[in-house]
Amino acid sequence: MVSSVPVGEKLFIGGDLNGHVGTSSTSFEGVHGGFGFGTRNQEGEEILNFALAYDMFIANTFFRKRTSHLVTFSSGQHTSQIDFVLLRKEDRHACLVCKVIPGECVVTQHKLVVADFRFKIRLQRNKHNKVTRTKWWKLKGDVAQTFKERVIEEGPWAEEGDSNIMWRKMAMCIRKIASEEFGLSQGNRREVKDTWWWNEDVQKAIKEKKDCYKRLHHDKCAENIEKYRIAKNAMGYEDGDVSLDGQVVPKKDTFRYLGSMLQKDGDIDEDVSHRIKAGWLKWRQAAGVLCDPRVPHKLKGKFYRTAIRPAMLYGAECWPTKRRHVQQLCVAEMRMLRWICGHTRRDRVRNDDIRERVGVAPIEEKLMQHRLRWFGHIQRRPEEAPVHIGIIRRPENVKRGRGRPTLTWTEAVKRDLKE
Repeated sequence: MVSSVPVGEKLFIGGDLNGHVGTSSTSFEGVHGGFGFGTRNQEGEEILNFALAYDMFIANTFFRKRTSHLVTFSSGQHTSQIDFVLLRKEDRHACLVCKVIPGECVVTQHKLVVADFRFKIRLQRNKHNKVTRTKWWKLKGDVAQTFKERVIEEGPWAEEGDSNIMWRKMAMCIRKIASEEFGLSQGNRREVKDTWWWNEDVQKAIKEKKDCYKRLHHDKCAENIEKYRIAKNAMGYEDGDVSLDGQVVPKKDTFRYLGSMLQKDGDIDEDVSHRIKAGWLKWRQAAGVLCDPRVPHKLKGKFYRTAIRPAMLYGAECWPTKRRHVQQLCVAEMRMLRWICGHTRRDRVRNDDIRERVGVAPIEEKLMQHRLRWFGHIQRRPEEAPVHIGIIRRPENVKRGRGRPTLTWTEAVKRDLKE
């Protein structure tokens, strides 16, 4: 039966084979991993010979486990390992772990044996689904001039109305004229990068980098590694200068706009720190009231909710907050509330007791309320409203880069809705 299974298919054999393979892998190094249980007997040697004949291995013996994770059969004082999982040697890398679940019994006296596998699934592309593409690389010379004249003549430039509708009509017109002037590909070849519009310097740098990579692939010597590093660094983006009336505008990583701090990389670290500083500024202005022991705690909490917390959460509706941002806000708020009550961390008073005393909810909940309230406002507005322009939506058919993607506001809202 095993010989009838094609070589290209995955083969798994598992069950009670009624044999002891033992702890030693002598004479069966490729089949036995050396981490079995008990003493080998004649039936166990037949199992090993069977696995050796069909180029398989016993997964139970390839992982160092405690005795309770190796024993598959127990009856009174007798324990043994007679249930095994066998698979082809070519799938050895796919087997992550194989062990026994001590507390679970499949049948009487037999323990549950589990194995984890990880396989790469290759999707079969449908060859009939061919995607044609416009031959934009022909946009040069006389053809480019003809294309320009037709676009100016046939384009819907005189229309007025909604900007989105005008944009769609203009894009459809340009695509239609381009397909007629440049033609369409048959869609047989795989999608390649549009490199036809790169200038000579970029093409030269890319070619040099590829050549260095090929040499490095054949010979990983120190010289080739250094050449590839230099060529790779030469491929980096060059920052240009922005001039206004002949004067170069200085670059900054952060700047303030309408009370919020905007960063070059799109993060909100500076804005959160700025809001915390603004909250402490309001705190110092009202310290005479908040630190007065004659003022009731509930009244101090109401003053905090009215004057200080709004300064800390200004613009928080649009924050894609991470865990560290929420932690910074919570730490700053608790320091303020402890000072209101006249306590420090050395007094060992719980945060919940402090909040209950002044009647202030956690700032994390208020941050979530602000974001969901703004989300509801956006959802109630029509699609053509300007409020929808600022939402960053991740493209569905675009392959993202390596590493964890940047947290967007939409994903933060989805997280809030789950909580």
